[in-house]
Amino acid sequence: MLALTLSASVFVLPSIPAVLRLLPPRVSKALMHPIRASPVANLVYTKLCWVPFCRLRARWLRAWLTPMLRTKCVYVDWPDVRVLDAAQLPEPKGLRVVSVSDTHAQQRTLGKLPDGDVLIHAGDLLRRDSRRTDARARLRDVGAWLRKQPHRHKLVVAGNHDFSLEAMSRDEIEGLLGARYCEDEGLDIENARIFLSPFSASNSARSENRAFQSPEREAKFRAAIAQETRVDLLVTHGPPRGHLDSGVGSVGIADAVRAHAPRYHIFGHQHNCAGVAFDKGTVFVNASNCDGFFALVKPAIVVDIQPGAELGNEAHSTMRLDLDHARARLHLIKSS
Repeated sequence: MLALTLSASVFVLPSIPAVLRLLPPRVSKALMHPIRASPVANLVYTKLCWVPFCRLRARWLRAWLTPMLRTKCVYVDWPDVRVLDAAQLPEPKGLRVVSVSDTHAQQRTLGKLPDGDVLIHAGDLLRRDSRRTDARARLRDVGAWLRKQPHRHKLVVAGNHDFSLEAMSRDEIEGLLGARYCEDEGLDIENARIFLSPFSASNSARSENRAFQSPEREAKFRAAIAQETRVDLLVTHGPPRGHLDSGVGSVGIADAVRAHAPRYHIFGHQHNCAGVAFDKGTVFVNASNCDGFFALVKPAIVVDIQPGAELGNEAHSTMRLDLDHARARLHLIKSS
């Protein structure tokens, strides 16, 4: 009887998050409130329901979506934004930047990325990295994938899940990744000035994943970018407040955008807000590859950056990247 009960729980418990998703949001929130309010109940729910559900869902979606993920991309040459076959990308119009973010140790699902001048990973290379003993092995696996990519320049920032990188030296990180690791610094590639930072704002009071999110980290970001006289491309792990951020983006990053008016701003962190937005001369790109359940379901975003080129006078506009899971098709949904 005990064995039967345990076997049933293996299948029943991971299905609870799926059932909650089918309920009206108000009902689901009411049912989850007492669980979230209790640290013990929340821990039990996370370990026995949430994590197994996410793992099972990710495995199923990986098998279903990998062909799409390895052949499609989102192309951005504002105001031209399209979902394309990677093999049908137009000729580069300036510095071609291929961006990914929030791959959470599932980067191999993407395979070989579209070619370009620069590959940018905007953070969260790992999943639950809180002092894991296998973090270096996982980072080596990310590095093996990065080394196979064709780009001349490979730039990486950390994210709030990447605790291990806070404790490592730059030399060690770059040795593991085979890419340039950047923390609150600017660099020039061709005629574009790029500033990169791992900073992000916390998006949940329950989250334990708070690497590179302390007030000291924000102060370091503000001080470093204040030294820049020109920024063509801003890369941060987190979004600015008000753009592709579910309303929980960083005020500090938003202040930096207003002060420097970069042509493009690439970030991740908010998984369910992947897409492209335009406001006051800046194109915002949320390049998150994973969804809210930590399944890698979105392809790379390819951006052609032409410093000094006019981006148009269109008012605030947003295009969210939407996935039709049943048909394995991507769509861009526009809103203003």
